[in-house]
Amino acid sequence: MHPVNLHPTPATGQRDSAGETTENTYPGSFRGEPVHLRFGQSSRIEDAAEELTFTIAEESEKSLARREIRIEGGKSRQIERIGQIEELAQLQEMQRKLPDLDAGKLARLRERLRQLSHRDGQRCLDEAERFFSDPSLQYAALVLLEQETDDPRMARDLQDAQAVLLERQGSAVRAGLNVSAVATEHTAPAVGDLAKLRADYREVALNAPGVTKLYDTLLEKYGRAGLTGGIRYLLAALAADLDADRPSIERWRLQATLSAMTRLETLSTLLDHGDHILARFAGRGLAEDYDSRALVGDLLGFLEKSWLQSQQVEAVAMKAGIRRPRDRIDFLREMTGLARQAPLSVYTDPEQRDRLLTVLQDSLDQAIAEE
Repeated sequence: MHPVNLHPTPATGQRDSAGETTENTYPGSFRGEPVHLRFGQSSRIEDAAEELTFTIAEESEKSLARREIRIEGGKSRQIERIGQIEELAQLQEMQRKLPDLDAGKLARLRERLRQLSHRDGQRCLDEAERFFSDPSLQYAALVLLEQETDDPRMARDLQDAQAVLLERQGSAVRAGLNVSAVATEHTAPAVGDLAKLRADYREVALNAPGVTKLYDTLLEKYGRAGLTGGIRYLLAALAADLDADRPSIERWRLQATLSAMTRLETLSTLLDHGDHILARFAGRGLAEDYDSRALVGDLLGFLEKSWLQSQQVEAVAMKAGIRRPRDRIDFLREMTGLARQAPLSVYTDPEQRDRLLTVLQDSLDQAIAEE
């Protein structure tokens, strides 16, 4: 490697028409050839900008680093700050993502904490829970109060409160923060307000129900009128949670719930088909409490059975109150048609659909033979 020799020769400068020096030249040699190293006004500015950028980046890294937080018993540990909260350093940004974070309640909580004669992390959390029932709002309030306080002891207590809350309800906190923006866009009388939609998402995502349980949950929460809107919201919320830097739970679990939800995206269509089918059995022994919700639920229940037999299909006809042989044949034929009409997205794969249709057809053939 050839050295670059820059002798301490006085710099020479060029002047423009106004007499101002535009650049400095430092003579030297490289590989035996004379060279001149030039520093102009623009290169000095670029160097300064680069140094400033590096300094800002270094400070940003420090501010986003893990903080050491003291917890009960004097023991210290490090916890990761939730990624979303780092983006919500300002109250305006926090309230944009959590519009139901009541500024009045936040002010009263601040004053209450200042008045406490005996205060620690647990007491701060207890007070936050008194003012906010939602764990995401509790966490946001604790973070905002910590960021604005000049009292080191108060900041320490608020950090302790955050640590305890994350230890107990970290998934619930992250879930609410990750989906609040989506929930705000989907609020409607048929599906609910922001607080309800956050709670609905937590129940679905954190419990990872199967298709049948998810079906019952959706109808209980939204009914027939709000079903389509509720499903659209939950699909969007699951996508937002999956896309977050810190998802509420493991991504594979969220993906499994998203897959199950996608299978139920056409529920309204299936329920409408169920209405038409059962209307044909009015006055033919149909049980009063057996409706299209029960019919579609029974069909989805078949899909979750690892081993489905014709006797289980026939039991559904009896449950519906269809007992006469001719009526039972018609009912099984209609159920087979419903399974055929169901979109492929309802099934995990084409083979599952084929297996169900085979069992339904066997049950129908057996009913015809018995007649």
